Amino acid sequence: MNMIKEPSDNPMKKIIISAIAVAFALILFVVYALITDYNAKNHYVSFDEYYEYISENVAYTTIGGTILNFSDDALPVVIDGEVHIPSDLVKKYIDEFIFWDGERLVITTSDEVMRLTEGFIAVDGEAFIHADFVMERYDVEIAYNEQFGIITVDLKTEARKVAEISAKTARLRYSPDIKSSIFEKLEKGTHLFIYENDKNESEFVLVRSMETGVVGYVNKEELGNFEEIAANPRPVAEIAFAKPIEGKINLIWDMISFVDANKNEDKRIVREGLDVLSPTWFSFDLSSLNGDIISVADKSYVDWAHEQGYQVWALITDNFDSDVCRHIMSDTTKREHTINQLVAFVDELGLDGINIDFEMVHADHGSFYIQFLRELAPPLHNRGLYLSVDMYVPSASSMHYNRRAAGITADYIMIMAYDEHWGSCPTAGPVASIGFVEKGVLDTLEEVSKEKVILGLPYYVRIWTETPMGDGTVTVKSNDFAMSSEGKSFGLDVFHENNAQFLWDEGAACYYAECNVEENGVTVRKRVWNEEERSISEKLKIAVKYDLAGVAGWRRNLENDNIWPLILKEFKNLQ
Repeated sequence: MNMIKEPSDNPMKKIIISAIAVAFALILFVVYALITDYNAKNHYVSFDEYYEYISENVAYTTIGGTILNFSDDALPVVIDGEVHIPSDLVKKYIDEFIFWDGERLVITTSDEVMRLTEGFIAVDGEAFIHADFVMERYDVEIAYNEQFGIITVDLKTEARKVAEISAKTARLRYSPDIKSSIFEKLEKGTHLFIYENDKNESEFVLVRSMETGVVGYVNKEELGNFEEIAANPRPVAEIAFAKPIEGKINLIWDMISFVDANKNEDKRIVREGLDVLSPTWFSFDLSSLNGDIISVADKSYVDWAHEQGYQVWALITDNFDSDVCRHIMSDTTKREHTINQLVAFVDELGLDGINIDFEMVHADHGSFYIQFLRELAPPLHNRGLYLSVDMYVPSASSMHYNRRAAGITADYIMIMAYDEHWGSCPTAGPVASIGFVEKGVLDTLEEVSKEKVILGLPYYVRIWTETPMGDGTVTVKSNDFAMSSEGKSFGLDVFHENNAQFLWDEGAACYYAECNVEENGVTVRKRVWNEEERSISEKLKIAVKYDLAGVAGWRRNLENDNIWPLILKEFKNLQ
């Protein structure tokens, strides 16, 4: 009897069935993948999905091609259909110097100070400026698409590129990815702002719809008719700035503590090559802290200086007290009061400029300090007068002085390139080693143009006394003296009397000496890094090397007589 196997027992048939099943599954997978990929490439989203929800009355905002982030920026608000721009947003993107004090909005230009009480509304302590006012004051265009609630801000100071859709249709996507969500189809002829370089390797380009303000990406191949809208800033009015002083400037600070000192004989010495006197005339009344200025000025000093061909840039100090910025410069009314007094003194005395010497500005008060400069500059410049500012050498602890902003505002920046080791420094050292000076210049030049930089020179000597204590420690004290000169050694006599050798310190670029002496029954060590003609000459070489605008010495009557011909010859190149 023949045995016939059932079909299920046929091995070949099983293989064929399995292959068909796998092929069918593969076809289903491919179809699914194609459908999914198609859907991904053609996934449309609503506006609310495209843009994350912010909050009621707050508008979606784009500046150029950037969508502002609610977590990073204060965004505009729309109240009764009117757009209002927060002052913080204006400060960040349009005018870094706009200032809001909680009550008044202060706008400064090169020739004007506007202290405003209108043109804005205050919401939760923030100033929101009407869009029309922003456009009146600045080179910006602001538009509002009510349908989508999008505000667009464009800077007219920057060129913009536009193009149009050249394909039959294009898709505006959320990100530069073919599978990214789509907001809308763009018909042929739709005009767009272009924000990415055409040479970008991506096939997509960042755009903004000129009609809706929506930002997204389109395929480059779908764009054509590229054009550029040229920058169109408004004409800048000519300002009566003080003309830069011809040649290199030689200034000296003149320490004057009371009115009668202005008439001392040593204030009437003529120095060849001197250009500017800066008497320390103005300080603040710390008993009131309302901005009142204390003056020790004397017009006869100015008259004499002008007769000799010198200019006078009177100095105002913050009294080395941080309360000046904390309580006076932080208040718009007090700041204005201070400025009005300074301008009155300028007019009354016939001054040629003002020198700002604020050396105790707290890190939290740097913005108030810059605002003071911003508001003082226009009334001085409109009179053709100079504003100069004294600055420490750049360091992490002085970044809040904002040299860049000060350099934009003032005519000259004086680098106080001394007190590397200050009077109460716990370790002895040079007043101004050459490395300290050069680094101070280089770091300043990163933020301020050389045409505005004046190098401060030390016309004094600091002598150190190191006293051993019973516990093995050493106390360090110092005393300041005038520079030595021929026949006069001043504080340096202790070194001469003890036969100390003055040896040239190549690293510091000054002469160094030390000696041991008895004081009150204890042997102490005296040390000095001397400032005299050769050390000053090395510093002048730095000023020449970097083509600085000038030099300034602290202070008058501490320098020796040889300094003047040295500056003439080595810096001003006049002898």
